[in-house]
Amino acid sequence: MVSTLIRMELKKLVMQKEIHIILAICTLMIGLSQKVYYSVEEVQLYRFSKSLLDFVPMVGYLFLLFPIIVAVARVLPFEYEQKMMELLATYKYGRKIFLLVKLIVLFCYCAFIVFYFFLVAGIISYFFYGLDNWMLDIESIGYMYIDLGGEWRVWEVLAFEYVYLLLSTFTFVLCLFLVAQFVRRSIFIMLIGGATFLVVELFDKYVTRFINHDYINLIIKYSFNRLVNFEFLNVFTFPQLFIGLIIGMLLLIIVNILVEGITVND
Repeated sequence: MVSTLIRMELKKLVMQKEIHIILAICTLMIGLSQKVYYSVEEVQLYRFSKSLLDFVPMVGYLFLLFPIIVAVARVLPFEYEQKMMELLATYKYGRKIFLLVKLIVLFCYCAFIVFYFFLVAGIISYFFYGLDNWMLDIESIGYMYIDLGGEWRVWEVLAFEYVYLLLSTFTFVLCLFLVAQFVRRSIFIMLIGGATFLVVELFDKYVTRFINHDYINLIIKYSFNRLVNFEFLNVFTFPQLFIGLIIGMLLLIIVNILVEGITVND
């Protein structure tokens, strides 16, 4: 029965035209951004590996969250906006199972989106530079945006970046999902999610040049922006981040389930 629900939720997600539109826009933007970012010809070995490893953490994260924000905004309020809440209350397995199914679908969606953005970056990098050796030690590549320390191969760093972004984006999903349980209007959920990201980015890139305040810097330092662009690695080690993200996700799932029991009769 749960597998049937998952298929139904996936089908509803795929049918949302807003997701296709924002994904197409972000794909175009990430393509143009990578072309501009690497427009200067450089005489450098292993440029494909370096561009693929660096681009998503440095630039691609700017577009990564928007398809996810739209997905959350369309998945949770769907029944509420379609006036199906009374029908849903008769579901024999309970709304908590239904909520968990939605979270499973969103986790799968995050896994797809992160993979998709790496795929787009890889295709563009291949177009500019061709392939090189993925078994190469990253010390041979030179300076990288992410400094992991130790001996890492290119494919290992790519796997690390994928897992890191998957955990980071799903943590953001759980926080926005919690907000969505109270807001229940797609447009407002999109505005809240987008504003959370864009306002911090605006302050980080521009406002702090003129206003340098400790509280503002603290908010920026521990924002989701800094989480998804890997700058948390300057504050925490990966084991600390991994454990913290896992614990945070579990707590957020529990909170979402508890809140669902409170808001179900609203």
